[in-house]
Amino acid sequence: MAAELEQTMESIGTYTVHGHAHTVASAHESWTRPVLIHDAKPGVVQRACWPRAAADQVTLDCGSWRRHVATAQRPSELGGDDGLLGVTLTQWASGFPPGATLLAPSGFVPAEDWGTLQAQVRHWTQESVDRVIPFIPTDQGMLRRGSRDQFVDQVSALPEGPVALLFAAKGEGLQSSEVLDGLRWMVTKLERVWLVGVQPLVALDAIAHGAQRAYVGTNSTLRFPSPPGVNGFNKNAKDFVPGLLHPDLLEMRSPGVYADWYVTSHAPRCPVCGRSVDGYTPTPGSRLRVVDHNIHAVSQALAALEMDAEFSTPGPASAHHQRIGAALAHLPLSRVLPVSDYDRVLMNLLRLDRELFPVPDEVSAIL
Repeated sequence: MAAELEQTMESIGTYTVHGHAHTVASAHESWTRPVLIHDAKPGVVQRACWPRAAADQVTLDCGSWRRHVATAQRPSELGGDDGLLGVTLTQWASGFPPGATLLAPSGFVPAEDWGTLQAQVRHWTQESVDRVIPFIPTDQGMLRRGSRDQFVDQVSALPEGPVALLFAAKGEGLQSSEVLDGLRWMVTKLERVWLVGVQPLVALDAIAHGAQRAYVGTNSTLRFPSPPGVNGFNKNAKDFVPGLLHPDLLEMRSPGVYADWYVTSHAPRCPVCGRSVDGYTPTPGSRLRVVDHNIHAVSQALAALEMDAEFSTPGPASAHHQRIGAALAHLPLSRVLPVSDYDRVLMNLLRLDRELFPVPDEVSAIL
């Protein structure tokens, strides 16, 4: 059964919290979707909200990186005056449900803190457990041109198998051309990467360039993770309704924003759930429906990437083709949607692409 699940498991997973876990578990064909639960006590969450999930599709993140800034002397929470003094990784892992995969309880590594990164890599090399994935939560500055080579060299020293990486930022996260280019370069060098806490466009591009798995957050805090001590970033939460993935535009905005965009035309409907992209209200139930929509909309976008008839295998070319379609779908909205309002990640990925792939004139005009 485990082998069958591995064969059908999607490469894009869901990064969620206990408040959304039941919605994720109930989503259509949820058993094919890898899920990462972020919570200080995720074992409780898994037992309470995941009765029908297979253990080997669930990964648990205990959130150490949000509480603890790593140092060379203490790269994880497993030791120190305010940590789990004297607890081994095996003892720590035994406190969680058997079968579930765990992200290592790593501390957050500041940008260019090479001594701490080296200590963390050495720590997870010397102390390892089969179901614990080495986890490097760090600053997105590690993806900039002056840092990416050294970062990849150090992380490459980890033992064979998946390595989970999270890139946090004080602002809007992985959006600049330099950082997106660095992420592409990094996953081509480290194809065993599990990318944690990203938005759909970043996940799709990372998978196309070789990432083994990417986890999309169910809220803006998990899509745009912040370093310890920094409040989460809340993007486009008009009327306090979370961002909703538009299947055609590959934008992620609150439904109220879409209502402004389609004020003189009919807003499109999701082909899976049938709901209009502007048809949500600021209620708790509606917010959970947004989460449900985003899960199947991301799966739909991944399937489109993998099944594009113009390409024999999914990769950078098919991802570029998908983004061209999204850019062209924006053009009919040009009267109400200035180019400056287009998704920044979409535009920056297309700018990176145009050196490698053809870009239609009408798309070049907006880049």
